[in-house]
Amino acid sequence: MGPAGWDSLGALEQWVERHRPPVHPVVTDKNPGASGRTRPLCEAPAYPRYTGVGDPDSARSFACTEP
Repeated sequence: MGPAGWDSLGALEQWVERHRPPVHPVVTDKNPGASGRTRPLCEAPAYPRYTGVGDPDSARSFACTEP
């Protein structure tokens, strides 16, 4: 995945000021050739792993998996 787009500052602001932590954050690949590919943003050490079902360019087709 190339350059990633996720509004981390906006998410932190929502969490601190409105007590709304990020739930199931999704990052978008900003590489021009990626055509908007998305992945779930997983808490380390987990990583996004394709479930084998659905669009491989959609975060919905991935699950955060422990190594």
